[in-house]
Amino acid sequence: METSFRQFIHGIAPKEFLIDKHVTQDYGRIRARLFEKYGPKEKKKKGLRPEQLVDPVTSLQLKIHENDLWIVSQTVTRDFVLVTNDRRSLQPLIEVAGDELHVENWAEEIV
Repeated sequence: METSFRQFIHGIAPKEFLIDKHVTQDYGRIRARLFEKYGPKEKKKKGLRPEQLVDPVTSLQLKIHENDLWIVSQTVTRDFVLVTNDRRSLQPLIEVAGDELHVENWAEEIV
């Protein structure tokens, strides 16, 4: 199994996936869900969106890494499968993305 995995990875040429308006829309929607679930209570004001706050909410307060949010947004927009061996750090994003995000751990199959 490991040999076929390595052949698969090395046989694919890296591709670029640009951030377009669809990705930014998914990014904003997912980030808003993170804010609703994990945002600091004192910063939640009725009727305000996260970007309208004087003090922006940081990715640390939302319990995420900003780059992970962009990766998840790309995955959701393009209906890809996110392959990771690190579900733990992605858990907040997995929770708020729900059924829109498909996650697999290929490392489990190798062991």
